[in-house]
Amino acid sequence: PNPLLAMNPCRVRFLLRHLPPPPATVLDVGCGGGILTGSLLNLGYDVTSLDPSSSLLQVLKSRHPSATTINGTVESLPPSSTYGSVACLEVVEHLSTSTLPAFVAAVADACEGTVVVSSVDRSPIGGYLKGILLPERVLGLLPAGTHEYEKLVRPAELEEAFGAVGWEMVEVKGMRVVGGLGGELRFG
Repeated sequence: PNPLLAMNPCRVRFLLRHLPPPPATVLDVGCGGGILTGSLLNLGYDVTSLDPSSSLLQVLKSRHPSATTINGTVESLPPSSTYGSVACLEVVEHLSTSTLPAFVAAVADACEGTVVVSSVDRSPIGGYLKGILLPERVLGLLPAGTHEYEKLVRPAELEEAFGAVGWEMVEVKGMRVVGGLGGELRFG
């Protein structure tokens, strides 16, 4: 089972609490193969999918031929590229701490409304146990090396980075499993 597929319904429910109604514009930063993009397109959003991997964008286009895609990073977007909302789901934990401020500044520049970030928290339980040890090394749900503990980001670090560019964090929620292993994922 793909963890991102399993997480997607929960992520979309959380995202919809913060997005304006369709057909609002959304930039899906680090869209990968388009799991989130597809859900938002199906709901009627005007989505632009951004990823530095051309091969992942090809996967996205094979699943959603009408999707608007950009091969690049948020830092490489022209200054005139702005979107009503920006989603950065499971992206910041793959950045180095030295590049986080520039990434956050570029996200803020690209957004006219709401930014939603979802990431693995750098904590012994949430980050190492639930984000690395179990999914990568015990259960084999993710390839070993997908996450590096040092790159995981604490909520306070995100709040500081967004605060440095004049943005305020309004909600921090953790994802949990309800109903035991294999149960429903919820934020709360």
